Amino acid sequence: MKAIELLMNEHRVIERALTLLELATMRIKREEKVSINALNTLLKFFREYADRCHHGKEENSLFPLLEAKGIPREGVALDEVELKALLAFLNSSFSQLQADAKGRTAGGVAC
Repeated sequence: MKAIELLMNEHRVIERALTLLELATMRIKREEKVSINALNTLLKFFREYADRCHHGKEENSLFPLLEAKGIPREGVALDEVELKALLAFLNSSFSQLQADAKGRTAGGVAC
């Protein structure tokens, strides 16, 4: 398997995780139960796999090769600041959900 195929396959995995996050968000908005453990697993996935592992491969390998061929990063990659802001938002949102879940006994987010 070529390196680009590996990165593309990783994108499909990340897209599936984003779909799960979207489904969880819709359930929360409808005040349906969502597992805190599942949300924590998704958050951990985005922090450790998508950001550190996958993003690191792009930053260290793919983007330098593209730039060497005259293809700029702009429009191809999320800016590091944007990515960190997104992860901070997910962390903050998850912390709020955990706090809210502690006060609920029925409906909404479940532990």
